[in-house]
Amino acid sequence: MRGSIARAVTAAIALLVGLFVVIGCGSGDAGDTPASTSTSGADKPHIIMVSHAPVADKYWAVMYQGLKQAAADLDLSVEYRGAKQDAQDPNEERRLIEAAIVAKPDGLIVTDPFPRSLDPAINRAVAAGIPTVMVNVAEGSLPRTDVMSIVADDPNSQGVAAGQKMRELGVKKPLFVTIPRGVVPAIDKILDAFSEGYGSAPPQLQIPLDKVADAGFVKNALAAKFEKDSSLDGAFSLGPALTTATIQARKELGSRGAQMRWASLDLGEPVVSALQARAWDFAVDPQQYASPYTAAVILNLYLRYGITPARVVPVAGGLVTPENVGRIVDLQAQNVR
Repeated sequence: MRGSIARAVTAAIALLVGLFVVIGCGSGDAGDTPASTSTSGADKPHIIMVSHAPVADKYWAVMYQGLKQAAADLDLSVEYRGAKQDAQDPNEERRLIEAAIVAKPDGLIVTDPFPRSLDPAINRAVAAGIPTVMVNVAEGSLPRTDVMSIVADDPNSQGVAAGQKMRELGVKKPLFVTIPRGVVPAIDKILDAFSEGYGSAPPQLQIPLDKVADAGFVKNALAAKFEKDSSLDGAFSLGPALTTATIQARKELGSRGAQMRWASLDLGEPVVSALQARAWDFAVDPQQYASPYTAAVILNLYLRYGITPARVVPVAGGLVTPENVGRIVDLQAQNVR
């Protein structure tokens, strides 16, 4: 979400589209200049958002839209500066942060996918007197920086809600499709929370990190698991790579697959289409639009009114089902979801 340890961890976290530290749902080129929106007026607070992902990426286009809407609603001047290669090179975002410090904005919003590389630059921004808010972080794995506030995704509430929904659907033995435990603490937390919501720990299919993007490997691993254990009557998959393969596995199970319950932590394609066709029971929506919007609200309150924010401000996810997916489709067309 890669041969080096850093890239392996990035790939793992990228499974959780929008939920955890370095989520980037694809690749794209932001162009030679950073994507930005601005409003004129010397009295308007100027806020720069620096991210490890380009605005051309569909997931981050939604984040960007949240930032733009905050600018319109709160009368702010804002810029989005995203790295061109999603989470591949921490030095690229570090340079963008350093450039933002030189620009002396009134406020700064940052992501922090590589704390060892980026925390010193982030702390330099704080030391320079720039009020700084961090986004796109899992609440269970908060970084150690001097930022004023952190808008954190909440894997606990999302996992509990998913587990409870699986139980409500009558699933007796759901398969949790994930990566090896211990790689990313935030991913472990969503499994623990799912277990809490469901009432017991589900069996797991752990896909090696170097095989996550191999849809054929994942699909075959799922087929073997379902063939070996006929009592499995549901599955919950994490992120677009694993979910795409899980949807394919469902189709190949035929009548058995149609009788099972299916869900995911992912709201991209082909999940939306599967929800519309009632071939998918629910998906956890990370609601990433809210993160930069909330960060802009925090900075606006602080800059204009001196209101000090909480250290951590959680952003919960929501459940999308065949019954409410129509509204999500409409909002996706607006880059809101």
